[in-house]
Amino acid sequence: MKRSELQNSMFLAWFELNKRCPTAKDLTYTQIPEYFTWDGTAKTFNQRKRPGNTIGRINYVPPFYEEGYYLRVFLNTQTGPESFDDLKTVNGVVYKSFKQTCFALGFLDDDQEYIDDIIRTSF
Repeated sequence: MKRSELQNSMFLAWFELNKRCPTAKDLTYTQIPEYFTWDGTAKTFNQRKRPGNTIGRINYVPPFYEEGYYLRVFLNTQTGPESFDDLKTVNGVVYKSFKQTCFALGFLDDDQEYIDDIIRTSF
């Protein structure tokens, strides 16, 4: 993806919206369309005159695009991030990947404790 495309994305505009609008900070990425419209020319969100029955959606990302897939996993629950680091922060810890963030949020099962027990008892 080109840097110019990234700078003008709806996703990054969501971060900017969260910085300037307290109402938006309480919404997930998929809830934004209920309260805001996207101005494709100005590349910004504008508040709706009448909030309503609008559906937000996030495009499908196959699991082999690991970071995109795990980002998509928690966009339906996270509210108010102002940056990628905000998205990767759980209890004050900034994780290196979206997959690690999902584990920290408890969205994914981790068998590591069982694997460690098997290794300990095998020797």
